[in-house]
Amino acid sequence: MSDPTSWASMLRVFAALVLVLGIFFVVLRVLKRAQPGLVGGRSDFRVVATLMISARERLLLLQVGEQQILVGTGPQGLRTLHVLPQPLGPQKIESSPAFADWLRRAMSRNEREERSP
Repeated sequence: MSDPTSWASMLRVFAALVLVLGIFFVVLRVLKRAQPGLVGGRSDFRVVATLMISARERLLLLQVGEQQILVGTGPQGLRTLHVLPQPLGPQKIESSPAFADWLRRAMSRNEREERSP
Protein backbone atom coordinates (compact mmCIF):
# COMPACT_ATOMS: atom_id res chain seq x y z
CA MET A 1 0.00 0.00 0.00
CA SER A 2 1.03 3.63 -0.34
CA ASP A 3 2.33 5.55 2.61
CA PRO A 4 0.42 8.82 3.22
CA THR A 5 3.55 10.57 4.44
CA SER A 6 5.28 9.99 1.09
CA TRP A 7 2.38 11.65 -0.73
CA ALA A 8 2.57 14.60 1.63
CA SER A 9 6.30 14.95 1.13
CA MET A 10 5.95 14.73 -2.67
CA LEU A 11 3.25 17.39 -2.53
CA ARG A 12 5.56 19.65 -0.50
CA VAL A 13 8.39 19.16 -3.01
CA PHE A 14 6.06 19.93 -5.93
CA ALA A 15 4.70 23.04 -4.17
CA ALA A 16 8.24 24.25 -3.48
CA LEU A 17 9.17 23.73 -7.13
CA VAL A 18 6.13 25.71 -8.30
CA LEU A 19 6.99 28.48 -5.83
CA VAL A 20 10.62 28.68 -7.03
CA LEU A 21 9.57 28.76 -10.69
CA GLY A 22 6.97 31.43 -9.93
CA ILE A 23 9.56 33.61 -8.18
CA PHE A 24 11.95 33.08 -11.11
CA PHE A 25 9.39 34.30 -13.67
CA VAL A 26 8.40 37.28 -11.53
CA VAL A 27 12.04 38.33 -11.18
CA LEU A 28 12.57 37.98 -14.93
CA ARG A 29 9.52 40.11 -15.64
CA VAL A 30 10.70 42.82 -13.21
CA LEU A 31 14.19 42.85 -14.75
CA LYS A 32 12.71 43.06 -18.23
CA ARG A 33 10.69 46.14 -17.30
CA ALA A 34 13.47 47.75 -15.26
CA GLN A 35 16.05 47.51 -18.07
CA PRO A 36 14.22 47.76 -21.41
CA GLY A 37 17.45 48.34 -23.33
CA LEU A 38 18.71 44.85 -22.58
CA VAL A 39 15.67 42.93 -23.78
CA GLY A 40 14.11 43.66 -27.14
CA GLY A 41 16.52 46.41 -28.05
CA ARG A 42 15.81 49.95 -29.20
CA SER A 43 14.77 50.89 -32.70
CA ASP A 44 17.49 53.57 -33.08
CA PHE A 45 20.33 51.11 -32.39
CA ARG A 46 20.59 47.80 -34.23
CA VAL A 47 22.98 45.44 -35.98
CA VAL A 48 22.41 45.74 -39.73
CA ALA A 49 24.81 43.00 -40.86
CA THR A 50 27.55 40.78 -39.52
CA LEU A 51 30.37 38.96 -41.28
CA MET A 52 32.44 36.23 -39.65
CA ILE A 53 36.11 36.66 -40.54
CA SER A 54 37.44 33.87 -38.33
CA ALA A 55 36.30 31.90 -35.33
CA ARG A 56 37.14 34.81 -33.01
CA GLU A 57 36.81 37.85 -35.29
CA ARG A 58 33.90 39.41 -37.11
CA LEU A 59 32.69 42.64 -38.64
CA LEU A 60 29.50 44.35 -37.50
CA LEU A 61 27.62 47.06 -39.35
CA LEU A 62 25.75 49.03 -36.69
CA GLN A 63 22.90 51.46 -37.29
CA VAL A 64 22.84 54.23 -34.69
CA GLY A 65 20.06 56.65 -35.54
CA GLU A 66 20.79 57.73 -39.12
CA GLN A 67 24.48 56.84 -38.97
CA GLN A 68 26.11 53.51 -39.80
CA ILE A 69 29.36 52.40 -38.21
CA LEU A 70 31.58 49.47 -39.22
CA VAL A 71 33.00 47.80 -36.11
CA GLY A 72 35.51 44.97 -35.81
CA THR A 73 35.33 42.54 -32.92
CA GLY A 74 38.04 40.19 -31.76
CA PRO A 75 39.94 38.97 -28.73
CA GLN A 76 41.34 42.48 -28.20
CA GLY A 77 37.84 43.97 -28.01
CA LEU A 78 35.85 46.31 -30.25
CA ARG A 79 37.36 48.75 -32.70
CA THR A 80 35.62 51.29 -34.93
CA LEU A 81 36.89 50.70 -38.45
CA HIS A 82 34.85 53.19 -40.44
CA VAL A 83 31.96 55.60 -40.10
CA LEU A 84 29.94 55.52 -43.29
CA PRO A 85 29.13 58.98 -44.72
CA GLN A 86 25.79 57.69 -46.06
CA PRO A 87 23.85 54.70 -44.73
CA LEU A 88 23.86 51.67 -46.95
CA GLY A 89 20.44 50.94 -48.37
CA PRO A 90 18.85 47.53 -48.25
CA GLN A 91 20.23 45.30 -50.98
CA LYS A 92 18.43 42.48 -52.65
CA ILE A 93 20.60 39.42 -52.33
CA GLU A 94 20.63 36.98 -55.20
CA SER A 95 20.10 33.73 -53.39
CA SER A 96 21.12 30.41 -54.74
CA PRO A 97 18.41 27.80 -55.21
CA ALA A 98 17.15 26.36 -51.98
CA PHE A 99 18.80 23.18 -50.81
CA ALA A 100 15.52 21.31 -51.11
CA ASP A 101 15.26 22.22 -54.80
CA TRP A 102 18.87 21.21 -55.42
CA LEU A 103 18.36 17.89 -53.62
CA ARG A 104 15.17 17.17 -55.57
CA ARG A 105 16.97 17.78 -58.90
CA ALA A 106 19.94 15.66 -57.83
CA MET A 107 17.69 12.79 -56.74
CA SER A 108 15.68 12.87 -59.99
CA ARG A 109 18.92 12.90 -61.98
CA ASN A 110 20.17 9.93 -59.96
CA GLU A 111 16.92 8.01 -60.58
CA ARG A 112 17.17 8.63 -64.35
CA GLU A 113 20.75 7.31 -64.38
CA GLU A 114 19.72 4.14 -62.52
CA ARG A 115 16.87 3.44 -64.98
CA SER A 116 19.00 3.82 -68.09
CA PRO A 117 20.77 0.59 -69.22
